[in-house]
Amino acid sequence: MTYTTDQLLAMTTITSSHDADLKFDDGNMRVWLSRLHKEDGEPYNNTIYIEHNVNGIWQISSCYDGDSA
Repeated sequence: MTYTTDQLLAMTTITSSHDADLKFDDGNMRVWLSRLHKEDGEPYNNTIYIEHNVNGIWQISSCYDGDSA
């Protein structure tokens, strides 16, 4: 499923890292909304990261622009 920035902002934050908010976690997939912007080195101003659990290790599988989703 592809989320937009607005959809993720409306969701409860599960936890926060130094630079992103975890918005979705079903045990196999996580969706993070970055709080950083292009000026900080992110590829987009509202980068959304998708992680998948691979053999017990969370790995980033993709990222996209949440404002263009």
